[in-house]
Amino acid sequence: MRLLLIGLLLLLSGCATFESGELPMLDRWPPQPSPGARLLAVQLEDLPEKFAAGWQRGVVKVLEDSGRFARVTTDGDVQYDRRLSLTFAHERQNLWVSRIWMTVCAFSATVIPARSGQCFGVRAVVFDRDGRQLGVIERQVEGATWVGILTLFALPFSGAGLGELIEDTMRSVTMEAVAKGWL
Repeated sequence: MRLLLIGLLLLLSGCATFESGELPMLDRWPPQPSPGARLLAVQLEDLPEKFAAGWQRGVVKVLEDSGRFARVTTDGDVQYDRRLSLTFAHERQNLWVSRIWMTVCAFSATVIPARSGQCFGVRAVVFDRDGRQLGVIERQVEGATWVGILTLFALPFSGAGLGELIEDTMRSVTMEAVAKGWL
């Protein structure tokens, strides 16, 4: 009976990532479509290896979904109308603190929840077709991942994964760049 109860607790546990930080202009998504067909070249730097492929797809998808560009490419050797250079900074909370809390969570059969925090920074520089810098936008967002049985009740209502966190950040950057006339 105890094994059945422990198994049930483990099956009912979950994890959810919640974002915090200021992401202005998200309520205005998507922006007005661009009047002319334009090509945007995107340059991504310092992507965390663990997230590189997913974040690159997320960034390109958000920019394509904006309706501002006929084509978005990560190929830097093409003739472009605008270039967006994105530099990412990723920091995690102390790994030992995370491991200790995850161990406590595991030994309590996920009744005691554990939290792991991550901080993401994005620096976006917009250039015109001649390579002149039009402007810089910076964002800092934090994501907290909670693991435990209590997070199951929060999953249907709120919480975003790391993919949604980068998409929200890129939407905010895109909206500010559009509002300033850079994209």
